[in-house]
Amino acid sequence: MAKVPEVDVRSREYDNMQSALGLDPDSLESGKSYRWVNRSAVKVARAKIKGYRLCEAGSGITPLIEVENMANGTIVAGDLVLMETDTAALKGRKAREVDLAIQRTKRAGEDVVKKGKSLGIKTRVITDDDDDDED
Repeated sequence: MAKVPEVDVRSREYDNMQSALGLDPDSLESGKSYRWVNRSAVKVARAKIKGYRLCEAGSGITPLIEVENMANGTIVAGDLVLMETDTAALKGRKAREVDLAIQRTKRAGEDVVKKGKSLGIKTRVITDDDDDDED
C-alpha cells in the first residue's frame, strides 16, 4: 500500500501554488507571487484587500494553459483571473497571521483560567515552557 503524504492542514495552499499555476516559470517576475482567483467580485475584492493586483495581458507572463485576454486587459482562465502580489508583502502577511493565531491561543488560555477561577475550579494552562521533569 502506498504511503499517503502528510498534509499540513494549516497552510493556505492557494497562496503557495507556484507549481500548479500553469504559468511558464521563465516568464514570471522575481519578487512576485501569483495566484488564480475566482472572478466573482467578492473574491477579487478580498484578494485586493490582501494586497493582490490583477495581472494584465501585456505584462509578459506566459500561461501554459488556455486563457482569454479580457477587454480590460486581465488574464482569465474559465472562471479564474490571474492576480499578483509582492513576495515580501505575502511573507509579511503570513507572519502576521501566525502572530495573531499565537496571540488568540494565549488569550483563550487566559480566559479559561479566569473562567475557572470565577467558578472556583483550579485551572492551569500548560505551555511548552513548562518543565515536565519536576519530581
